[in-house]
Amino acid sequence: MKTNKRSLKTQENIEKVFVGLLAKKSVDEISITEITQLADLNRRTFYIHYKDIYDLQDQTEKKALQAFSDMVESYEPNQKSIEYFQHILTYVFENIKELEILCRNKNSGLMSNLLKLTIKRGAEVLPFKNNEGIYVLSYTCWGMIGFLHAIVMTKNEFDHGDIMMMTTLISNSIQPYLKEE
Repeated sequence: MKTNKRSLKTQENIEKVFVGLLAKKSVDEISITEITQLADLNRRTFYIHYKDIYDLQDQTEKKALQAFSDMVESYEPNQKSIEYFQHILTYVFENIKELEILCRNKNSGLMSNLLKLTIKRGAEVLPFKNNEGIYVLSYTCWGMIGFLHAIVMTKNEFDHGDIMMMTTLISNSIQPYLKEE
């Protein structure tokens, strides 16, 4: 597969069109013809980059997961532990539209993988007293997903107040399980 600038720009264009279509319908209802017409490309160009629509879905999710993974790994453990969640939530809120569209697809494993990364890195960087804290971390992360879902369903825009409110809720949940900072 080509990786020059033009090729990368073409893939970004195809993926952008794909995510836009996913916002309106399921992956099963999207055709390659529809994507190529909206992306102003021919089918041959599509097939240079992707095997089929499901390969496109897989590669789009992998790129989103890699970007999230890079962000999670960039968190420096020497910061205050609660800033870990602020770091994650800021990223999520900045990318909420794309993440929400990709995660709601029934065939997607993206949500589960995002959670696994959050929990894995949290267990590495947060100073828990014992393993019980890691269970609370997992529980809290699932609660964070529920909270994000509620915000997505009731609001169109997110703001700094949403991040602070969620960070405070998470902090209050895990604080008793952390070693003294």
